[in-house]
Amino acid sequence: MPVTVKISNWNTLCEIFRSFFKELGSIEENQEYIQFDSNPENVATNFLIRKDGRFMAAMPLHGLEGGLSTVTFNHDNFSVVVKGDNTKYTYRVPKELIDLRD
Repeated sequence: MPVTVKISNWNTLCEIFRSFFKELGSIEENQEYIQFDSNPENVATNFLIRKDGRFMAAMPLHGLEGGLSTVTFNHDNFSVVVKGDNTKYTYRVPKELIDLRD
């Protein structure tokens, strides 16, 4: 079931972020951002959300930056949707990483 969190609810967003990316790679968190980095031996990817409402995502062959106001975590299809005034982006966790949990 998808869970949507406003960027203004930073502590809850970070809790859900940590749970969502648990066991898929490393998670770095400080007062300005939270970031997931995969082990490049599996798939080189990362996803970062800044407390000021910006995000960055990188996957093989593409990278993206933008603004956001809400983040939706969907555990069913392993996706994160960020939405802002002029932005909508879906980050999908690569299957190679999902398989690490099995």
